[in-house]
Amino acid sequence: MPTRAQRIMELLGLSPGLSDREITDVLFGHTANQQPVNQTCRKLVSQGLLARRQRSDGRIGNFPTEKSTLTTSSAIPRTESSAPGDSAEQRQAEAMLIDLLATRLGTTLVKKRVSLPGGGWLEVDGASDSPPIVCEAWAHIGSAKGGQKHKLITDAFKLVFVGQLLPPETRKILVLGDTDAVQHLRGRGWMAQALRTSNIEIVVVDIPKEVRERLREAQRRQFR
Repeated sequence: MPTRAQRIMELLGLSPGLSDREITDVLFGHTANQQPVNQTCRKLVSQGLLARRQRSDGRIGNFPTEKSTLTTSSAIPRTESSAPGDSAEQRQAEAMLIDLLATRLGTTLVKKRVSLPGGGWLEVDGASDSPPIVCEAWAHIGSAKGGQKHKLITDAFKLVFVGQLLPPETRKILVLGDTDAVQHLRGRGWMAQALRTSNIEIVVVDIPKEVRERLREAQRRQFR
C-alpha cells in the first residue's frame, strides 16, 4: 500500500501547487486533520523533493522539484492495486480539472466554504473572488449511466444555491474531462434546459491520456 508521502507526491505530480489543506481534502477527506500532511510535506522539502512557496492567493503551495521527477517517478506505486470502489483516482483527477479550468480562465480556483443563512456551511470544489466564480468538478470517462446523471444535477443545484448567497455576477461552472460524460445535459431534455435556465455553464477540459486511462481502470473496478 502506498505511503502517505508517495500518495502526496503522486497527487502533486498531477496537480502541483496544492496547499496542505487541499492535499488533505483530496486524499483523506474534508474533515481530516491536515497536520500529518503538513509534517510529511516538510519532510519531503528537507529531502529536496518538494518546494513550498506562496501562491498568488496567499496560500502556501507544495511544488515538486526537478529532483523529484528524476528520483521518485518510478518509486511511486500506481494505484491499480487499490481496493475495488476506491475513488482516489477520481479525487485526484477532479483536483486537476479545477487547476486546468483555472489556467483556462486565467485565475486561481481554490476550495471554498460558504456559510449558510440557516447555519452550517457547504463547500465547492473551486472558487475565485475576483473574478467571482464557483465550480464543481466531475472526473468521469464515458457516458453517464443511471444515478450518475443525477450527480451532475445535484452539483448544479448546489451551485445555484451557492450563487444566491454570492454576488449576482458570479459564474457557476460544472467542469468535466470528457464530452461523453455530459452529453445528456446538452440536448432538449429537462435537465439540459434546467441548467441553461439557471445559467450553469458546462466546461470540458482536456486531461492527459494517462490520467484518462487510470480513471477508466478505477471505474472498471467500481463496477465489478
